[in-house]
Amino acid sequence: MVSVTRARGFSPMSLVLAGGILLGLGCWPVRELPVPTADEASAFYTGAGIEATVSGNVVTITVPQPYEYLRRGGSLWAKSTPYLYVFSVPTRKMFDEYEGLAGVRVVSKLAGGEEVARALLRRDELNGITWEHALRASAVAIRDGTRRPQTLRDLVNYGEDRTEFRYNERYAPSRRGG
Repeated sequence: MVSVTRARGFSPMSLVLAGGILLGLGCWPVRELPVPTADEASAFYTGAGIEATVSGNVVTITVPQPYEYLRRGGSLWAKSTPYLYVFSVPTRKMFDEYEGLAGVRVVSKLAGGEEVARALLRRDELNGITWEHALRASAVAIRDGTRRPQTLRDLVNYGEDRTEFRYNERYAPSRRGG
């Protein structure tokens, strides 16, 4: 006579069925989530000198930082430039169109290639409401930044709370880490 012991209240048949289901699930193909190519990513953004690269599931957008802006606007312009692009309609559209995209990094550089600032926005950082706030803050900073520098300061504060960032200390001393 064969003795069957129950494993913590489960019948042997339910354990066999559960194992079979789990084994069957392991045989199904895994769907690759799409990530844009560098050309597809750069097509989202307009402007001279903007370049895109893709590393894994993160897109890096490199944007020119005119030295004139740094000379006139100082560290506030240096810090705000990546946020003007990361909190933009093109970035949001790219996240919407490419499910596999985990993050968008924006790096601002001077004409000679020296990095000024960078910010990485992760896919899950913003929701519908916070995206609207980010887009509004960026649009107001673009429209009013020269006349009302506080709009740039507000954008920088918002960005520092929601991104991984780094500033070149030469152009933008950091008030907090990142």
